[in-house]
Amino acid sequence: MIQQDVAVPCVVPTNCQKCLKTGKLCLHPGSEKIAVVTKEGRFDLSYPEFKCSECEGVMKAAENDLISSGWWPGSPKNMSYLFSADLLIMWNHLVHKTPGTSERKFIETLCEISKRSGWSGTIRRQTFAISNKYYQYMEYLVEVEAKLRELFTCKACGRRPLAMHIDGIMKLYRWLSSKGVDYSQLLNNIVIVSDAVFQEHKEKINQIKPKLRKVSKDTCGGASYKAGKSDSVNGRTGLAETGIVFCTCRHGYLLRGVDMEKGETYHHVHYLNDYAVRSGCVFLCYDVVCQYWTFAEDLSQANNEFKPHTEIMKPFLSRWHGETYAWYCQILYSGYWMKGAGLTTGETTEQSNSKMARYGSSTKHMSRANRRDHLSQAMIYYNTEKEERMPKLLPKMLASNKNGESKRYLLCKRVQSSSDGKGKKMLGVKKNIDDKLPELNAALIRCTQKIEEIIRLGPPNPESLARSKKLKDYFIQAHSNGQVDSYRLVDKNRLSSVEKVTMRFVAKDLRVVCDHVGQFEEKMSPLDGCQPIG
Repeated sequence: MIQQDVAVPCVVPTNCQKCLKTGKLCLHPGSEKIAVVTKEGRFDLSYPEFKCSECEGVMKAAENDLISSGWWPGSPKNMSYLFSADLLIMWNHLVHKTPGTSERKFIETLCEISKRSGWSGTIRRQTFAISNKYYQYMEYLVEVEAKLRELFTCKACGRRPLAMHIDGIMKLYRWLSSKGVDYSQLLNNIVIVSDAVFQEHKEKINQIKPKLRKVSKDTCGGASYKAGKSDSVNGRTGLAETGIVFCTCRHGYLLRGVDMEKGETYHHVHYLNDYAVRSGCVFLCYDVVCQYWTFAEDLSQANNEFKPHTEIMKPFLSRWHGETYAWYCQILYSGYWMKGAGLTTGETTEQSNSKMARYGSSTKHMSRANRRDHLSQAMIYYNTEKEERMPKLLPKMLASNKNGESKRYLLCKRVQSSSDGKGKKMLGVKKNIDDKLPELNAALIRCTQKIEEIIRLGPPNPESLARSKKLKDYFIQAHSNGQVDSYRLVDKNRLSSVEKVTMRFVAKDLRVVCDHVGQFEEKMSPLDGCQPIG
């Protein structure tokens, strides 16, 4: 067996530090050994030295020489390990493309590759974790300080997002017994709020609304959500953190996060509400906004600091969650009624949570500092992916909306001109609809007046609900120009299946204005069971 000392591949400096000659240095293996880890496994090489052919002086490679050559030290204080930058980049993409990937198993895989090649199969996992952490921190500093990127500002929204959606995720918990690799937090409070800052905000709330001994979940209609509570008394046993409450813009860009010690409460939502106010946001989207808004208004009346939270911002009931709420809450807070809300759904954090939840299998065993840094890096990676897709996504959505009207019009013309007799039947249905239009418009005006009255009076009290008549659900659609003569109400019980399909074609360029517009008088009974056209 032939053994030969091989130096770590390194960029050779131009000038010799002793004789100052140019181009006289050459790479030379030193006497010290160092473990080098690449994607091919571990190699035991010699520490690089530079020997001058002119003065025969020997210089030891500095850390800057190694880093500029693509090697990253295992520790800022210990140069016993060098990790390839390509390896760390691959691990960064792997751990975020497939969240929950085990770092321990990744290191074991590298060890098996080393053994197969006949090299040493020992790689310290703690050293790799520290090296990777500092390398990712260096990447963060390059993005922020060199490239001047705003990692948590949506390019489509700008610095003043139109709407923010708040939602918690319980799968990102951490065990109280978890220790992990213990070192200080590097990405300190850049996106996940520190406990001290949140506790300070929470104390201001507790001075107005003291902590309760027993807490029950708020309900609305037949709906009851775990998030609908002002405080959380008992946490889950054995957990240091029970999850995180995130907020996103209407494009799904992650903006801020707050750790939960026991559970999601209005305190977490109010802190993010405060962040939204300072960001110039208009709509606060939340799954239990009808109950939370009462909580926020009480705080605003007691503390002038919190007044902008309810005076400047508007409550926005998430559209899909809102389907389960009482009819009056859907009228008061539904996004369909909000002027300027556009097509905001108020459900974007649900999409980001589906990705972030996959990190829970690994973060639950991490130390506190490591977990917060890892999730912060995950949020940066998620936003970067979102930002890369944005130039293709936004024009596609705009083109889809612009082409929608012409496609529906051409489809209607094609069906009407068909030769199988269906076209004539549909034209007859259209004429029948036009004949009923004055009657439907009169009913619409009465519905609109009732809606305005409900919005003006606010949610009914239990006594008025007990005296109210049978609840009737109506569905309204409006033309984009907002004129009354373009509204339609459809009685599904009086139309055949063919007529219902025809209604969808005839009512082109319509958009939903409201679902469940409310409780109406008995004289509105001829319009029971109305359904949307499109």
